[in-house]
Amino acid sequence: MMYLFLFLNIIFPLQSELLLVDLYNQNEWIENYKTNDGKIIYESNDNINGKYIKVEKKVSYLKTDIFKKLKSISDYNQIISNKNVDTKLLIQDGDTLYAYQRINNSVPFIRDRQYIFKMYQINENRLDWYILDRNHRLLKKFIDEDVHTLSYGAGSWYLDRGSLSNRIFVDDEVNLPIGFLHKVRVNNVIEIFNDVINSLNKEN
Repeated sequence: MMYLFLFLNIIFPLQSELLLVDLYNQNEWIENYKTNDGKIIYESNDNINGKYIKVEKKVSYLKTDIFKKLKSISDYNQIISNKNVDTKLLIQDGDTLYAYQRINNSVPFIRDRQYIFKMYQINENRLDWYILDRNHRLLKKFIDEDVHTLSYGAGSWYLDRGSLSNRIFVDDEVNLPIGFLHKVRVNNVIEIFNDVINSLNKEN
């Protein structure tokens, strides 16, 4: 499948939607470690843009509650504990959501990051999102030379027999050592997973 992904990226360079295909056809997830509260962190083998990340944990929440929480983009600024992340719901069209997200960077000489993502439910067990191309019309009013616009990333939440997983890859487009970046990415994915779980706990 990796060869197909490489081929498609040559024809259609860095299309975020293609990431969703690869995240679910990735058969070489390697267990990295387990946390004390039952989360299992996996990573893929190296690919052309870095390692994919998957966090998985057994949960007992109602399926409807989980996906309602994940789609409540208007509440993300309360759900997400990292206050450097600002999220705005732009458009809701039925079950499809478009949202703007800005990450204020505290690292010197590195600009803030921003992107717009599209989120939609595939079925009752799966919710996907991907970052839109930086030329998308919705981004026009956010373009700013002081903010770097990302255009390559995707993720998916999946519930299977009581096990909730979050698969994700986002190219931060930061010129830092890949090993350091991967650790930051893993920590961010775990933090988001924890935020969702903590928010569900408050309502149960």
